[in-house]
Amino acid sequence: MFVIGAVIGFASAPQQGKYGQIISGNPTLIDIGSTSCVPCQQLQPVLVSLGSEYDGVINIEFYDCWNTTEGAEMATRYNAETIPTLIFLDGNGNVVARMTGYNEQSVIEAKFRSLGWIE
Repeated sequence: MFVIGAVIGFASAPQQGKYGQIISGNPTLIDIGSTSCVPCQQLQPVLVSLGSEYDGVINIEFYDCWNTTEGAEMATRYNAETIPTLIFLDGNGNVVARMTGYNEQSVIEAKFRSLGWIE
């Protein structure tokens, strides 16, 4: 009997932090996930791309709920039971939408459009 396995590496692990300039009063997308979670890792390039595309228009932040106290506090604050969880906040900090699991950039941008954040 043979056992064949594969190890998949990632060029860079997601880092807790912000993607682009954070501007008070702008809408915010919060990703509550973990650097130890594969779907969360897959979402990171999407967040980086969104952060670049909408820098100064939409704040985009990542919190690692498994490996940091701040991330765990955010998960509790926003009742994130599944990761990744995306929390959409209006410019006043009110939750206006949420999504769970990996989502492609086009799906997240469609949500931005439906919320009136982009055209």
